[in-house]
Amino acid sequence: MVLLEPTSKMEVHQAFMSMNSYKALGPNGFQPIFLNIYWEITGDDVWQFVARVFQSGTFDTRVVEALMVLIPKEDSPTTFKHSWPINLLNVVYRLMLKVLVSILRLFLNDIISPHKSSFISG
Repeated sequence: MVLLEPTSKMEVHQAFMSMNSYKALGPNGFQPIFLNIYWEITGDDVWQFVARVFQSGTFDTRVVEALMVLIPKEDSPTTFKHSWPINLLNVVYRLMLKVLVSILRLFLNDIISPHKSSFISG
């Protein structure tokens, strides 16, 4: 079964390459472009980390730390309603989510009713 197979380095690399290189940086201060430039150096460590997470089901909680930032909707916001909240996540956490989505995408037609699929591409 696909869900039980080890995560391959190619799978992680493909998910990583689909990320926007200049997305907002997370709490660790890195954007995906950093790992992209240094993939030859960092790629094995990133892949092994992601593979270990999927194998064991556990990881250091610092990976999921996020910064919440309020983006103003107007020039002089006076309440929270005048801002959009966004969460800035670590690159490795976003990468783990992308790998998970790529695996789950294979099963979406079986687990989501056609009447409930408005947010699924295609």
